[in-house]
Amino acid sequence: MREQKPYYGALDLARLYCALLIVVIHMGFGNSLSLVPCLTRQGVPFFFLASGFFLSKKLRKSPNIMKTTTQYLKPLLIAFVLWNLLWAPSIVSEYSRLYAGSPLKIAAVLVRRFFAAGIAPYWFLLVLAEGTLLLALIIRYRKYILGMVLCVSGIVLSILYSYQAKYDSTGLVYRVFYSVFSWNNNVIMSGFPLLYLGALFDMSEERLQKSCFWMVLPLYAISIFAAFLVYRMDEDLFFIPFGVIQAILLFHLCVVPVPFLQHLPEKICKSARDLSSVMFLTHTVFLTILGNVFHLWDSLLRYGITVLCAIFLFLLARKLDYAVLSALLLMKHHSFRGG
Repeated sequence: MREQKPYYGALDLARLYCALLIVVIHMGFGNSLSLVPCLTRQGVPFFFLASGFFLSKKLRKSPNIMKTTTQYLKPLLIAFVLWNLLWAPSIVSEYSRLYAGSPLKIAAVLVRRFFAAGIAPYWFLLVLAEGTLLLALIIRYRKYILGMVLCVSGIVLSILYSYQAKYDSTGLVYRVFYSVFSWNNNVIMSGFPLLYLGALFDMSEERLQKSCFWMVLPLYAISIFAAFLVYRMDEDLFFIPFGVIQAILLFHLCVVPVPFLQHLPEKICKSARDLSSVMFLTHTVFLTILGNVFHLWDSLLRYGITVLCAIFLFLLARKLDYAVLSALLLMKHHSFRGG
C-alpha cells in the first residue's frame, strides 16, 4: 500500500492562530493584558517562514525557476498595489496636513511610505515579494552559502538596529535604516532571513524526527514563559526577538513528521488557510471603521466584530469566487497555502 502523502494541515491551523495574534497587535491589547505581547510577535515571522518553506519546495522542483517566480510574484504585487490604492486617500490626506505647502516633500514621503516603510500590514506583501526574488536567485544559481551569509548578516543587523532603537538612536545602523524603512521589518533584516530559514526547513525536512516534536514543544512553552518574565520586568518586548524564536519553534512543531499533525482533515485546514489570508489582509480595515466611525477602541467587542467580519467576508468570497475579490484577498495564493 502506497504511503499517503503528508498534508501540512498543522501549518494552516497555526497560520490562522498567528493571524488572530496579528489582529491583537493592531488592537493594542499589549498595554492591558501582560500575556498578549508575549504571544503576538510570532505572527508575522511565522507567515514568512511558511512562505519560504513552500516557495523552496516549488522552486527546487521547477524546470524554470524564474518563470515560476514571476507567476508567484504577479498576484502578490497586484494585491499590494490594490491595497495601497484603497488606503491612498487616507495616507495622502494625512501627509497633506503634515506638509502643507510642500508638494515635493509630500510626494517623497508618499513614495517612501508606499514602497519602503509600508502600510501595515501590507508592507508584508512588498517585503515578501522582494525576499522571494532574492530567494529565487539563490536557488536558481545554487548560491546557498551566499544565502546563509545574507541571512546571518540580516539577523545581526536586526539585532544592532533593535539595540540602537532602544538605547542609542544616534547609531549608524539605526539612522541609515530608519531613514529608509522606519523599522527593521524590511527585506534585509526580516524578509529574506526568515524566508531563507523557511527554505532551510524544507531542505532539511527529511532529517526531522518524530521525537523532535516532544523536544520542541516544551521549548516553545518556555519561550512564552521567558517572554512573560521579561515583560513583567521591562514591558518592552518589541525590541527583543522572542517573537522570532517562538515562530521558529512553532513552525518546527508544525512540520515534524507526526501523523496526527500531518493528516488533519484537509477541508478544515484549507478553510483555516484561506480565512487566515482574509483576516491578515482585511483586519486593519475593520479595526479602522470600528474605531473611527463607531468609536470602539481597545475592546474585546472590537476584536470580536473584526474577526466575525473577516469570517463573513471569507464565506462571501468563497461563494462568489469573484476575480477582483480573490486578487485582493489572495485566498488561493501560494503564500497562504498549506500543502
